Amino acid sequence: MYRINPETGEVLVPHLFEDGAYGAADPSLGNRRHHIANRVVARSIEELKGFLSKGWPIWMSIRGTRDRRLISKGIIDADPPRDRSVPFVNPEVKVVAARGVAGTVENRSIVPPHAPVARR
Repeated sequence: MYRINPETGEVLVPHLFEDGAYGAADPSLGNRRHHIANRVVARSIEELKGFLSKGWPIWMSIRGTRDRRLISKGIIDADPPRDRSVPFVNPEVKVVAARGVAGTVENRSIVPPHAPVARR
């Protein structure tokens, strides 16, 4: 199981705690569920998948780091990608960039006066 961070493209995998177990968070604990002391221990990935199927958040970390996060959405029940990075594509950024370029070509009034403009 894994999740790809939509902001950075980083791969998050289930966090393996110092005791060799994984962790989930009981939603019935409310805003206290994110405390490590309230972690529900899962001794295997299969047990962790059981908690995920109930809708419980899972403790995950960026692959290769100890930065753990409680994740409740977007977890994929499959083996994570083998390489350390995943190509990051943020469609919103591409749309904004394309609008900005199109606007400068179609409407020269939005180009700052100090910007060089090619003359035809």
